[in-house]
Amino acid sequence: MVISVDGGRTRIRRPKKGKPRQTTNRRGYYGDWTEPKLLTIYVVDEQGKRVNTAELPITNDGTYGDVELFMKLLEMHLVRVGVNQAKQVLLLAGGAEWIRLPHPPFTQTPRLST
Repeated sequence: MVISVDGGRTRIRRPKKGKPRQTTNRRGYYGDWTEPKLLTIYVVDEQGKRVNTAELPITNDGTYGDVELFMKLLEMHLVRVGVNQAKQVLLLAGGAEWIRLPHPPFTQTPRLST
């Protein structure tokens, strides 16, 4: 099983206050950059090829929330796909600070342990 965790980069639009422009009748917006927290979970066979079946679909998900919310989301998906039945688990992660923070190992979580 492969678990990939990384951050993205996107803009969140906030409308500007005040009167709209006369020529376009639009107010404009502020485009603040934010980092969504993203995950991908998939299973590989003995040759390292991705397995994409109805029983083991490729999972892509993410959140704009904080790290605790992301970890709950990741744990939910790991329980759903049955990570405790995997022979090996490969964790791929980016270098963002929120990924490098110390997190309790998922093997200590009762629902994930074997």
